[in-house]
Amino acid sequence: MRRLGFALVMLLALSAAGATRAAAQGDPASPVAEAVDTMVTQAVDSTVALPPVPTPAAAEPASPAGLLGPNSPRPSRPHPLFPRTDLAIRGELDQFAMLASAADADLNAAKSRRAQAKTTVDIKKREIETLEARIKVAKKAQDEPTKLSFEAEKKRQESMREFFEKAENVEEAAMDEAKARGEYARASTRALQLERQLIGRAGVPLNDSDGALFKQEQQWFELRKMAAGAEERAAGKMQGLMDRKTRLYRAWADYLLGK
Repeated sequence: MRRLGFALVMLLALSAAGATRAAAQGDPASPVAEAVDTMVTQAVDSTVALPPVPTPAAAEPASPAGLLGPNSPRPSRPHPLFPRTDLAIRGELDQFAMLASAADADLNAAKSRRAQAKTTVDIKKREIETLEARIKVAKKAQDEPTKLSFEAEKKRQESMREFFEKAENVEEAAMDEAKARGEYARASTRALQLERQLIGRAGVPLNDSDGALFKQEQQWFELRKMAAGAEERAAGKMQGLMDRKTRLYRAWADYLLGK
């Protein structure tokens, strides 16, 4: 402000000096003098005090809670169990116990049948070898009727051997299916047993810090997943068993047709 006043004083002094000189010389006001007068006038006008401009108040920073609101959804502790009666769980346990027992019995029966089929296949192989030897003897003796007779019998025995080989394959598939079915029954039993332990807590308010219960629930998830995987494998083994049985029936039809 002091500098502005000093500048105004200097401008006024120069303007007065210029005007005095112009009057003494009898010259009219020069353009320079008029420009100086204009600058002086503007400088004087600019010194007029203006009303103070109010400073806007600083805005308070918004908090996350204020932005989201009090009703913003938040995660709650998951509870995977649905209330089921103990009677319903025990009923399923009884069913899977019977399923496991039947699977064990089917496995033992399939083992026995496979052993019989394997023995029969070995017998047929030896019989075919005997027929081949007789065919060679008849061929060497140039006994054509005997040779043709043995060749026809060899073909019939080979058809039988093929049938018994497929029967052996069927029993192997039956063993695999019975094992898978038993694994499924036992995996489901373990999941039901753990569910029976947890079922009493269904619908009860839980504490988020209850780590033991949280761990048990995760174990229940894993057991259910293992049971589902065992069921899928059992279904796959059943498909394989049915496929081999279909081949066995075709071999039986070929034997009947004399192929």
